Amino acid sequence: MINITFGIFSEDAANDIFIKNAIPQLVSHFGFEQEIFFSHYEDFTQTQNAINGQYVKEHFIKHVLVGIKNFGLELCFVGLDADDEDYLGIYNNMHEKLSEVDIINFALIFIPVQAIEYWLWYLKVKIENPDLENTPIIDRIKDRKEMKRLVYNRKRPTNKKSNPIVVSLTENIDFDWLVNHSTSFGHFYQQFERYIRNKLPAKEEE
Repeated sequence: MINITFGIFSEDAANDIFIKNAIPQLVSHFGFEQEIFFSHYEDFTQTQNAINGQYVKEHFIKHVLVGIKNFGLELCFVGLDADDEDYLGIYNNMHEKLSEVDIINFALIFIPVQAIEYWLWYLKVKIENPDLENTPIIDRIKDRKEMKRLVYNRKRPTNKKSNPIVVSLTENIDFDWLVNHSTSFGHFYQQFERYIRNKLPAKEEE
């Protein structure tokens, strides 16, 4: 069994909760729960706070290095919302910065379009309508405040109100559904699977 200690550095609590709940489920979803275990270092996640997404973009290298050197992290999930920007452009720029300081294998970047609430909304729709086979792709259609209202029933929720909803929506994630509806989540999903496969010893073909 391979053990990976990870932390999360993202722009808000909803991103933290999503990743914290999604990681063990993804490991099981990919069929690797007998081979690899991810242990969340909560002290890192709770102490490395970002003001907003712009702060994450500008300072994530510093925080990842703190995670590696001071907390002994083997992996840091770095998250920010893309808002109305091109998430792939943001990702590529941040990925290049990781490469420049030679810590590219210590961080995975996740960038919801336009916000984490878009991923959460897809999950909410499926939970409320389990027999639903498809729903419209809403990336870049509804604005962020409207998405917050749809997910949290208010446009400006406090963490006290929104965090329990995020926890509930991410307790049992339908990854196939989310991948089919969110290109930005699919990008992270592929990154994480590739990371796991690179960590595991290659299996000999029978």
